[in-house]
Amino acid sequence: MLTYSIVLSSILVRRGVFSAVEAVYINRTKNMKTDEEQSLDDKTVSRLCKIGGGKLLKEMIALFLDHAPKKLSVISEGAATSDWKMVEKGAHSLKSSAANLGAMKMHRISESLEQLSTEGKTDSLRPLIQELESEFIHVRERLLVISKEVSE
Repeated sequence: MLTYSIVLSSILVRRGVFSAVEAVYINRTKNMKTDEEQSLDDKTVSRLCKIGGGKLLKEMIALFLDHAPKKLSVISEGAATSDWKMVEKGAHSLKSSAANLGAMKMHRISESLEQLSTEGKTDSLRPLIQELESEFIHVRERLLVISKEVSE
């Protein structure tokens, strides 16, 4: 038996209200937590689907999943060696990529890391780095699911 949201989504797709790519994503996220708790902003992901379809979204996910671990390593290495400029640069780069995909919590944490390392307030960095690494795990899980379910 089809759920109400799946039936509604298929009707809206047929009427051209939104694309099949968006329908898959909406159905996947209908039972997700509130916006405050979510790892990804639904509106950003939906907008990416609307702009470039599943192909663009999959490419952006692949780039992010390749880029983010490298930047997390740069940030961790910088903190381990007290190279705060390295932390700042890694956080700045990750901040932008996270925002592009709607990973707003990662964006905010990266922004805080960048600002604190610029200001030399290094006592607060290590807990934030751990929080950033943990949030990346959640974001990666969601992105992998979305990438598998979205058709090109």
